[in-house]
Amino acid sequence: MKKIASEKAYKILLLRLVKTLLITVAAVLLYSFLFSEIIYRLDLSLESAGIISLVIVLLSAFTVGFISCYGAKGNGALLGILSELPLVFYTLINVIFHEANVLYFFIKLAIILLTGALAGILAVKKGNRLKV
Repeated sequence: MKKIASEKAYKILLLRLVKTLLITVAAVLLYSFLFSEIIYRLDLSLESAGIISLVIVLLSAFTVGFISCYGAKGNGALLGILSELPLVFYTLINVIFHEANVLYFFIKLAIILLTGALAGILAVKKGNRLKV
């Protein structure tokens, strides 16, 4: 397989970055809406919101990692972790502005990175190969 010219590579990387940002926003909004409806409809207490936020982070990280890395040729774990950077920044901003527990942030960070790496590995094995 021949290599892509550097100008074309920059365009592909920029498109992947925009794709990752859009997927991150869409996944977080979709899963947040879905689980907020579940909390509202089932009239759950707010103590369960902490656990549900972990589930939202897990599902969002898997979705972002899988869709962003689908079609890449190799290094699925690294690409999966790199695709999770917008989600990590979003979580960090939530911790800063909402004065949440820092330990809870590190738990979410571990979930994001591990799930992103796993999703990247799975996506690279499944997708069509594109050498960048």
